[in-house]
Amino acid sequence: MRSGYTLESRIISKLVQRDFFVEPNQRILDPRTGKSREIDLIAELFEYDPESAAAEHRVYVSTYFVCEAKNNPYPVALLTVLPFSPGLDTWESVHEGKTGFFSDNDLKTSFYDFLTKEQKIYTQYCSFRPKKGENESEWMAWHPDDFYDDLEKIIWYCKSEAKRVTATEDDHHRLSLHLPVVILGGESLRCRSSRGGSNPHKGGCSPTYALRY
Repeated sequence: MRSGYTLESRIISKLVQRDFFVEPNQRILDPRTGKSREIDLIAELFEYDPESAAAEHRVYVSTYFVCEAKNNPYPVALLTVLPFSPGLDTWESVHEGKTGFFSDNDLKTSFYDFLTKEQKIYTQYCSFRPKKGENESEWMAWHPDDFYDDLEKIIWYCKSEAKRVTATEDDHHRLSLHLPVVILGGESLRCRSSRGGSNPHKGGCSPTYALRY
């Protein structure tokens, strides 16, 4: 059975085996519509040692993966590599919650630099579907609305959670990274530009897609 539900179940099982805390099917309130929406899963790697120096000094560092699982029947392609521009603050796509000394000092190496090291950042994507009529063996580019809506949903959640952590008032030093992640059960492609057009090839690794929100 090809379903996002079965893909989600397999992902949760794998994450739990690797010592992640997993919260599946989390309900959130959409601030634009006032309606309840669902996030497929939120995962946090559990690495707490009560005897460590970090615990003694009330330092808490964590990464939350806010995930949507898509069992895409047709490939999803990343098309446009982000060009450099001084007017683009792409680091704002990384949502960090900071309290204590983390909010007072700039880290020498930022999460953004680490996440984008040796990876291309893409700013455009599309999916595909068969053409209607006599040419059903051919595909046409398609931009499904539900895919974009889910991207906006998890990005908004990461942004709001980072703000919530930053607003926490106590004697702890917190640094939390909230990452929106789309997990594809089907094929993913990256397109290379050439004189003859764009040539798709298989993704291989997990590329970064930047959506300004």
